[in-house]
Amino acid sequence: MAVPVRNPADRLLHALAQLSAAPIPRELITPALVAPPRDLSQSAIDRALDQLRRHHLVTARSTVKVHPLARQVVRLMARPAPADWALGIENALIGFTLDRLAQTSSPDPVLPLLVPHLVRLTMIDAWHSYRAVRALLNSLADRLRRHGDTDAAVTVLRRILKANELRYSATHPRASRCRRNLAAALQELGRHREAARLHRATYDIRRRTLGADHPHTLRSQRDHADALPVLGRHRKAAELYRAELETRAQREDHPNTLDTRTRLATALHALGRYEEAADLHRAVLTVRRRTRGERHPSTLRARVDLAVTLDALGRTGEAAELRGEDHRST
Repeated sequence: MAVPVRNPADRLLHALAQLSAAPIPRELITPALVAPPRDLSQSAIDRALDQLRRHHLVTARSTVKVHPLARQVVRLMARPAPADWALGIENALIGFTLDRLAQTSSPDPVLPLLVPHLVRLTMIDAWHSYRAVRALLNSLADRLRRHGDTDAAVTVLRRILKANELRYSATHPRASRCRRNLAAALQELGRHREAARLHRATYDIRRRTLGADHPHTLRSQRDHADALPVLGRHRKAAELYRAELETRAQREDHPNTLDTRTRLATALHALGRYEEAADLHRAVLTVRRRTRGERHPSTLRARVDLAVTLDALGRTGEAAELRGEDHRST
């Protein structure tokens, strides 16, 4: 049964109740949010909001919150929400978010407040813009990370992950991609143990569902290995890198082979296995010289890597010769 819409306050309360229980930005409460026919002016919306506030159905300051009992009653009176109501609220919320994202590249305190309401859209089957909302949430997370608010970005990414797991499953490819993005953000915050657990979970899921030699599984294996050295788990990282090399079985000059060999050599160096590390660095340097040339940045990086390991072996003369005159101070 549709909720009565006899007056603007009824209509506004119904629209607000369809959103999340989280605070609602005051700027979002416009005629566009109220279900059709949209014949209300902004002043009428403001008067309706003040009426709801005076009857203690909402609190209204810089943000608006609907009283929990009022929300529950309104939702029960309109279950499921009529399609025109749902579509109108959905379009208003998505359009408002897009406008805020487009207005400025600087931090916007309103954007994080929109996250729980966008997430609610992803969990309602009757509302049909899941892909658009997911894309908005990812854009919002990227914006927050660019402005250094990685904590807020992590909150957004957690919500995206939960929404994907609820809508699909924990093993769905979209959930795995969300888990990877969340782990990367946690690493930026220095929360390496949490990040490693997420990478391990994605690796285990992909190995079980896709197989050990699938490219996505191998990427997750690399992500998991990359997260371990900062935790002091060099031995496990070396095992994973070596397993990746054996599984990929690619030619020696393939970029993945060279990158993994370098990572393996670094892990072995951290374990004090300098001879093995030097052999790997030397093999990478040989390929880099042949395929990139002596002065390419990747070749120079390989020279430095080998020189550092040779220093650890006490072979400082060879290390200095590798660095060359321009690199003696490295």
